[in-house]
Amino acid sequence: MSRRAGPANRFRILLLMQMARLRTSWRPYLIVSSAMPLGIAVLLRAVMTEGQVDEFGVQIVSGCAVLAIAMTAIVMLAQRVAWMQESGALDYYATLPVSKTGVIGAVLLSFAVFSLPGTVIVVLVGAELFHLSLGALWAAVPVWALGSFALAGIGVAIGFGAPDEQIAGMYSNLAMMAVLFLGILPPDRLPAWFDPVRAILPSTYAVEALMPGLNGTAPGGMLFDLLVLVAFGAVSFWAVKGPLWPKAE
Repeated sequence: MSRRAGPANRFRILLLMQMARLRTSWRPYLIVSSAMPLGIAVLLRAVMTEGQVDEFGVQIVSGCAVLAIAMTAIVMLAQRVAWMQESGALDYYATLPVSKTGVIGAVLLSFAVFSLPGTVIVVLVGAELFHLSLGALWAAVPVWALGSFALAGIGVAIGFGAPDEQIAGMYSNLAMMAVLFLGILPPDRLPAWFDPVRAILPSTYAVEALMPGLNGTAPGGMLFDLLVLVAFGAVSFWAVKGPLWPKAE
């Protein structure tokens, strides 16, 4: 990789390196990131009455759509980062004229492309199952992009903090479950002490950004939710350059 290449060209090369690794194994990533969130939505619809569908449908579909994002931005990213640290791949990237955020950004994007179909499918099928508006479709792409950006901080922190890839997988799945349950459960059905937890989870704002479209109402505070996701993402990638990145021994 030439030192004379611009930042955009270097990132493109990093992304191609990551995508090349997935060229023969992309199908399982695509299936898992779509099937699990959609399966949860279908299962919940099957056991709910029409009254419950009307009351909780928007929350469930929004939460399941964001789960598709979390599976790549938290679970897959955490395991990949842990593997890179354990295998010495991070040391290799340190010898290249690339930035730390560029490396993590390329890994994130290589996985995030698999969560976009899942997000859209959950919104489409969920809207049909729960009799909701398809107005959230136009919001799915910005929520996917900014939600991945924001949730990546959790994935990277777990990946760098875990001693190996297996432990990273365990911790990241616990984090994903928190995203799932706090995403599909209405806030007024949770104890008050959950409110601070919801406030510091980026997924909360991704869920709330999708809800107006599913309700068929005006976006309202959607811009605020998206700006919060931008802020979470900016802090996450600042931390990658400093506090989160492993210190040289």
